[in-house]
Amino acid sequence: MIKMAMTMTMTMAAAITITITITIMLTLNHFEELVQAAEALTNQGRFMEAIPKLKKALKTLPKHAQAAFLLGLSYASLAESGRGSHYFDDAGVWYEKAIELGTDSVRFANFATVAHSNVGNIRQMQGDLGAAKRHFRAAIKRKMDGLFEPYRSLGMVYEKQGLIPQAKRAFAKSLAMHTEDALRLHMADILPLVYSSQDEQEQAGKTYVAAMDTLYHASPGERIAMNNPLKELFSVPHYYLAYHGVNYVETIKQVAAIVGRSSPDIPYTAPWLLGKSRREALADAASGSRRIRVGFVSMYLRSHSVGKFIAGTIAHLDRDKYEVVVFATRETYFEPDEGDRFRARIKARADTWLDLPKVTLSGLRKPIADAKLDILVWPSVGMDPGNYLLGMERLAPIQIATHGHASTTGLPLIDYFVSYAAFETEEAQENYSESLITLPDFLYYYPPTLPANVPDRLELWAELGLAATIPPMAHVYACPQTQFKLAPDFDVTFKAVLEADPAGVLLLKTYSSPDLDAILVRRMTKALGAKLMERVVVLPRLTGPQWFGMLAAADVILDSYPFGGYTTTLEALYMGTPVVSLPHPSLMSGRCTLGFLRILGLDDVLGAESRTDYVDRAVRVASNVDGVGDDIRARIATVKDSIYERTAALRAWERLFDEAVAGVQPTDLHLAKIGAPTDAIVSAVADPDHVFDVYTP
Repeated sequence: MIKMAMTMTMTMAAAITITITITIMLTLNHFEELVQAAEALTNQGRFMEAIPKLKKALKTLPKHAQAAFLLGLSYASLAESGRGSHYFDDAGVWYEKAIELGTDSVRFANFATVAHSNVGNIRQMQGDLGAAKRHFRAAIKRKMDGLFEPYRSLGMVYEKQGLIPQAKRAFAKSLAMHTEDALRLHMADILPLVYSSQDEQEQAGKTYVAAMDTLYHASPGERIAMNNPLKELFSVPHYYLAYHGVNYVETIKQVAAIVGRSSPDIPYTAPWLLGKSRREALADAASGSRRIRVGFVSMYLRSHSVGKFIAGTIAHLDRDKYEVVVFATRETYFEPDEGDRFRARIKARADTWLDLPKVTLSGLRKPIADAKLDILVWPSVGMDPGNYLLGMERLAPIQIATHGHASTTGLPLIDYFVSYAAFETEEAQENYSESLITLPDFLYYYPPTLPANVPDRLELWAELGLAATIPPMAHVYACPQTQFKLAPDFDVTFKAVLEADPAGVLLLKTYSSPDLDAILVRRMTKALGAKLMERVVVLPRLTGPQWFGMLAAADVILDSYPFGGYTTTLEALYMGTPVVSLPHPSLMSGRCTLGFLRILGLDDVLGAESRTDYVDRAVRVASNVDGVGDDIRARIATVKDSIYERTAALRAWERLFDEAVAGVQPTDLHLAKIGAPTDAIVSAVADPDHVFDVYTP
C-alpha cells in the first residue's frame, strides 16, 4: 500500500509538472503571438495599438529583444509622424534595451544590429554626433547582410563634421549595397563646409558644375529618380554653392530641372488653377470685391534670421487690403516653441496660421493649394528640401521668393525674386533666374531685443576664460560669421590686419564640429603663420547675453567676404560697433552690409573699395587713429535706430502685390535708388494671359 501510494504520488507530481510546463508553454506561446500581433500592427502603422501589447509581452518575456525593438520602432515612428519629439526619447530607451538583449543572442542578433542603426539616427537628430557615430560603427561591425543604412548615416555624420573624404567613402559603400538615386545626387552635390585652401574651393566648384551638367544631360534611364523626394532629398543641392561668391545661376537652374523631373510626385498645379489664365485666377482680387490673399511659407518663422527679417512685413501689411495666411512648415520632430517671441509675433498678426509638419509632400501642398491664394511668398525657399520642392509647384497665380537665402532659386515657377535696391547693382538681373524686383529703401522692422545681463568687455573675457589671452588694451577685431562664410582667399586679408596692428586680436566664431574648427585653424595657420595665429581666438559657443556682449566688446566687426553679414551686421550696429565691409562687385549675398551702411549714411567711412582699403579702414577704426573710431561710434549711436520700423519698403511690397494682381504689363527693369520715392518701383509682371497647366520640367 505504501509503495502504491508513493507511486501514485510520483505520478501525480509528474502530471502536475507536465501541466505546469504545458501551461508555461501555452503562456509563452500566447505572448509570442502577442509580439507577432504587435509586429503586424506596426507594419500597418498602428503604433498606438502595438505599444500596449508589446509592453504586456515584455512583462512576461523581459528578455525578448524583438519586442523591445518593436517598441523602439513604434515610438520613433510616432515622433517621425509629428506626434511629438518626446517619443524619440522613449524610442532611444527601447532601442538601447534591444541592443542589450540582442547583442549576444543568435535569435535576436539582427534586431540588435538594426537597433544600433536606428538609435544612431536618433542621436544624430539630437545633435550627439559622437554617440551616433559609435552606434553606426557598431551596426557596421556586426556585418548584417544587406544593411546599408549605417553606412549612409555614418556618411551624414562625417559630412556634418566636415570630413568629406570619409563621408564620400561611407556613401560609396552604401551605394554599393543599395541603389539610391538621392544619394547618387548627393554624392555629386556634396561640398565641404570649410575649405582647406582656395584651390580646393575652386576645384570643388568646377567639379560640382561638371557633375550637375552631366546629370542634367543624362539620358532618361540615367536620370535621378526618387519615389519620395521629401524624405529622400538630403538637402537643397546648391545651398552651400552660394558661399563661393560666384554667379552659378545656370547651374542652379540645372539643379532645379534635375530634381524637378526626378519624381512624378513633384509636378503639381493647384486644382483650382488648372485651365485658368492668371488674369482669370486673380479676377476677384483685382476687382476689389475681396482682400488680396497673400501667403507666406517657411520653416524659419521664429527667432531665426528669416523670421526676424520677414516678421515686420507679415505683421504690418494693410489688413484692409490684404488677407495674410502663414504656413509654418517644420520637421516632424521639431516641437514648435510657442514661447518664441518672433513666432508669437507672426502668429498673432496672421489672419490664418497653419502648422505644417513635413510628413508628406502632398500633406504640405494641399493646405496651401486649398487656401486659393493670389500671391505666395517664400522668404527662404532655398534653405530646406520641403520648401524647395514646394517652389517647384504652381500653388498660386503669383509666386515670389525673397532673400532669406541670398541666392537665386533657379525654379521656373517662381515668378519674382524680391530684393532691395540698396543691395543690388545695375546688372543684377544676370544673377537671377526669376524676374528681379528691387524695392526702394529697406525693411527689417523690429530692432533687436537685448537680453538681460549683457556682460561688459572684461566680464565677458572672464566668463569665457580669455582674460589671460586677450590683453586689456588689445584692439579687438571680430568676424563672428559662420565658418562657411570665411573664404580661404580672405585669410590673407585677416593676416594684413594683424600685421598692420600689433595690438590686434581677431575673434572668430566656433562651429558645431571641432573638426571644422580644426580645418579652419590649420588653413589659417598656413596663411597667417604660427606667430600671428597666437592672436586669433576661436570663441566657444556663446549664450545670448555673451553674443551681444561680444559684439559690443569688439572695436570693429570685419564683414566676411565674398558672402557677407546680414543679421549679425544689424545686431553689431545696434550695439554701436562699427562694421567694415568690402562689398562683392555683383552678388547681393556680399552687398547687404554695404546696403545697411548706405541707408544709415555710414558707407563713406565703413564701406571699403579694395582689400587694402578694407584693412586700412579697419585698423584706423580699431586703433582709434585721430579719434576716428570714437567719431564713427558717435555717428552710429545717432542713426542706428533709424534702420528699423521704416514704412517705405513696406508700402513698396504692397504696391508690388497690387500691380501683380492688377496685371500691370511688363516694363524694363528699374532699380529704385536709395532715397527715391516709393513710386520708383516698377514691376515686370508675369504674363496675365498665361494659362496654368501641370508644369513638366
